[in-house]
Amino acid sequence: MKGVVIYLIYVNTVVGQISSFIPAERVVDWTNAGLIEPVPPIENVINIGPNDSLGLIHAIDNLDGTEMTLIQLSSGTYTLSQSITLKSNTILKGSNTGTTTELQFNNNDTSAIYIRPENLGSIIEFKIIQNITDLTKGSVFVEVADTESLSVGDYIHLIFNSDNHHFHSTSAGSISTYDPDLEFIGQMNQIKDINVNFIELEDELRFDYSGLDSGRVRFIGSETVKNVGIEDLKITGNDCSWLFWFDWATNCWVRGVESLFSQLSHIRCGHSSNMEITGNYIHHAESYGGSGAAYGVQLFNQTTNVLVENNIFKYLRHAMIVSHGANGNVFGYNYSFIQYSVDDNDIENFQGDISLHGHFPFANLFEGNLFEYARIDVWWGY
Repeated sequence: MKGVVIYLIYVNTVVGQISSFIPAERVVDWTNAGLIEPVPPIENVINIGPNDSLGLIHAIDNLDGTEMTLIQLSSGTYTLSQSITLKSNTILKGSNTGTTTELQFNNNDTSAIYIRPENLGSIIEFKIIQNITDLTKGSVFVEVADTESLSVGDYIHLIFNSDNHHFHSTSAGSISTYDPDLEFIGQMNQIKDINVNFIELEDELRFDYSGLDSGRVRFIGSETVKNVGIEDLKITGNDCSWLFWFDWATNCWVRGVESLFSQLSHIRCGHSSNMEITGNYIHHAESYGGSGAAYGVQLFNQTTNVLVENNIFKYLRHAMIVSHGANGNVFGYNYSFIQYSVDDNDIENFQGDISLHGHFPFANLFEGNLFEYARIDVWWGY
C-alpha cells in the first residue's frame, strides 16, 4: 500500500510540474469551458412508456423549443428507423432506476440525433470585420461595418481567410500552395456588449489574427440551439455515420450515456460552444478504416469551450480528435484503451487515441488523460 501511495503522489507532482512548462504565449483562459449559463428550470415533463418509439417521435416533433421540457423515457428499447432532431430547451433522459433505456437507430441517415437549427444554410448572415490589424491575441473587441441584427448574448462565428503560414493539403504530406479563400482559422464567441460598430466578446481572442488578410463575423441570431441535454441512455447505431451531431449548439450536454457502433464519429461538434461531454462510455464502431471512421468525440469547425471530461473510450481509432480550427476546449481525465485501426488492406496499424488532425486546431488543453498514444498530423495541412 505504501508503494501505491508514493506512486500516486509522484504522478500528481509530475503533472503539476508539466502544467507550469506551457510557454506563456501558448496559455489561454480555459475557465469558460463547459456550460456557461444555468440550465433553466423544467416547465414541462413528457413521460414516454416502455418501447413506445412512435410516442417518442411524436413528442419530439411537437415541441417548439420555447419551454424547458424533460422527455422522460421508461426502461426498455426504442427502435427508430429515422433520425431525430432535438430543439432548444429539451432534455432527453432515460430511466435512472438501474435498468437500461436503449435507443436503437436503424437508418441510413447521416446522423442518429441532430442538435442543430432547422434550415441552417438559409439563415446564416455575416458582417465584414474591419481593421483586422487590431485583432491581437487577448483582445476582446471586434469592429464590423455595422451591428444591425446583432444582439448582446448572441453567439457569433469569427472566421478568417488562410494565410501563407497555414496551408491546406489534399493528402498526407502533400502540402499545396495556400488558398486564401479557405477558411479554417477562427473561433466561436459570444457577444458581451455592443458599442456603435464595436462588438465586445465574452472570450479573449486566442490567436493573433492581426496578420490575416480578411475575416467575417457569421451569425444566426436567436436561432442557435441551446439548453439541450441527453442523459442516462444507451444509444446504438446501425448504418449511422454519426450518433450525435451538434452544429451551432450552445450550453448543451451529453452525460451518462453509453454510445456504441457509429460508422464515423460518436459525438460530432461543429460551430458550437460551451458544451459538456462527461461521464460517458463511448466504444466500438462499424468501420475501422480511414475517411473519418471510428472517432469518439470530434470537435471541429472552430468549436470552442467544450469540456470533455471523465469519459471512457474503448476500441476506437481516435477517441478524442480536434481539427479545423477547434480551440479553447478542455479534455480532462478521460480513459482510452484498446485503440484499433486498419489500413486500406485491412491490416492493423497504429493511430492516436488523441489526434490533432490538421487545419490548425489550437489552444486546446489535454490534462490528466490516460491513453496509449497521441498523434499530431498534417493530413489536411497546417
